[in-house]
Amino acid sequence: MNRPRRLAYVDALRVGAFTALVPFHAAIPFVPGGLPLIQNDTTSTTLTLFVAWLHEFRLPLLFLVAGMSVALSLERRDRRAIVLERARRLLVPLIFGVFVLVPPTVYIEKHFIGALDNGFVSFYVDLWGSGLYPHGNLSWHHYWFLAYLFVITLAALPCLERLPLRIEWRALGHPLVPVLPAVPLLLAEIALRKHASGLPDFIHDGAHLLQWLVILACGALVVRARTLRERIAAQRKVHLACAVDLSVLLGLWFWLEGARIDMRTLSALEFTLLAMLRVLHTWCWLLALTGLALAHCHRPRGWVTRLNGAVYPLYCLHLPIGVAVGAWVVGHDWPIAVEFCIIAGGSVFGSQGLYLVMIKRSRVLRLCFGLRVSTPARGRFRAICRSIALLGLACVLVAVNGCSRDRLHRIAYETVQNAEQYRCERRAEQRCPPRVRFETYQERRAELIRTPEMASKPGSRSGNEETDQSIEELVP
Repeated sequence: MNRPRRLAYVDALRVGAFTALVPFHAAIPFVPGGLPLIQNDTTSTTLTLFVAWLHEFRLPLLFLVAGMSVALSLERRDRRAIVLERARRLLVPLIFGVFVLVPPTVYIEKHFIGALDNGFVSFYVDLWGSGLYPHGNLSWHHYWFLAYLFVITLAALPCLERLPLRIEWRALGHPLVPVLPAVPLLLAEIALRKHASGLPDFIHDGAHLLQWLVILACGALVVRARTLRERIAAQRKVHLACAVDLSVLLGLWFWLEGARIDMRTLSALEFTLLAMLRVLHTWCWLLALTGLALAHCHRPRGWVTRLNGAVYPLYCLHLPIGVAVGAWVVGHDWPIAVEFCIIAGGSVFGSQGLYLVMIKRSRVLRLCFGLRVSTPARGRFRAICRSIALLGLACVLVAVNGCSRDRLHRIAYETVQNAEQYRCERRAEQRCPPRVRFETYQERRAELIRTPEMASKPGSRSGNEETDQSIEELVP
């Protein structure tokens, strides 16, 4: 079977989209209330605004690139071959990640906040009955993207395979055509965002599902329509200027109202204005980045091609390695910039080192991390991949059907409360003596006065000076 042709700008966008995940997750420990649960004692306003800004278009960019890849695959493959190929490259890494890579990550997080005192074997055995993360321990962490991408690709395939291989419509060269997809994105945002739970569960995430479906279809259209590509490349500076201006406005809004804005609590006017601002901001950045790639990436470059083969292991491994490095780094009293660089560098070098030493050389690991595998026994290999893919799809459907909206809201609320309680208790244990913990200043004072050594000494202030000095030293 022929492989789809490669385009330099698609490879460049894919490398940039997956690489952007590393600084995003490396900054989470310095953002208040972020997930994963590895949190630094001091937070950074700069990194908080950076995370809020990058979060607006990092995932849409991934789905835009996915649409481009699907369009290229449809040039030389039929729908059945693409479904099997996507199942092998998406569902197999999803199952491997949920069963192998995510449990150690959750164990490190819960051990860091003091929620666990048992070993990893006991934790793994009790994992499936502990409830959903972050209130419980069962999670798919960043692997939810693979499930979403598989479902959205299946939904878009019937329409994408009907697109002509070469679209030469003159109307696509109009200056306003690249901005038109923002209209359905805005309608989905206004109609469904207030009903979203904020959790990637398929059921209560209709806004993201529709928006990412539209973006994926737009990515396929960019590959097929030459006139549209030329228009996007010609207007790249205009789109970039609009994206920067909207980023400034959105940053001011986040700075004044807080980086984590609950859209459901806003008034109708504020909700509409913020929805327009966010949608236009996201789409302008997608157009600007696509235009820059089209204008400057005309021919394949060796380093981009090599990085393109390593971005999938980077996606799978950067978060587990980043959590492990972050759990060690945040315990030191270092500048936030140094800790951030250590976490980001450890994620990149750790994941790429494992890819070069182990994953790239092993046929089994290449399959587990979604890389292409060449094998002579194609029939048996396809049967194994099909079985694993169907098993993964069944696991996803069971997990989705087991969730209800009220339960998800309750879990999200209890998680935030428990995480704050864990962090407060951990900080209190570092400040107070390890043997005795007292709730209030009065209880500690009464305990000191009741001791024979303190009670036998005369002093002032309902005890003595040594008692009051001990209280002031021991009670924060």
